[in-house]
Amino acid sequence: MASVRVTEVYAYLSILHVLWFALGGAFGAALRYCASQALAPFSQQWPVSTWVVNVLGAFLLGFIAAYFNDYGYSPGFLFWELGVLGGFTTMSTFAVEHLNLLRAQRYAAAISYMLGSGLGALGAIMLGFTLGGLVS
Repeated sequence: MASVRVTEVYAYLSILHVLWFALGGAFGAALRYCASQALAPFSQQWPVSTWVVNVLGAFLLGFIAAYFNDYGYSPGFLFWELGVLGGFTTMSTFAVEHLNLLRAQRYAAAISYMLGSGLGALGAIMLGFTLGGLVS
């Protein structure tokens, strides 16, 4: 029987971890695109699609973390929390949309978007974590 070195096992696990993360990211990005398209009619005056995606993503992250009590780098964590939700939510789009509101001198919309996104995501992750803990 051939001997297996620890470094070979580690490299194999690392490749699997990257694959779980990449598959989840691709799935999350596709979901993000679909949500953007579905919510585009509501996002003309205020970035509704990004807000919904980020707050929903925060809720799901809290729920999944509490439900699975998973804070390590297991395949489930890599796929769902880092991959799917990382590809689904988007801080960079939030920043660009916020900058666009400021450049258009739509200060009230910019402030409400910043506060609504931050407080909405915080409330959503707390709610998700609470509900995930209750059903686990």
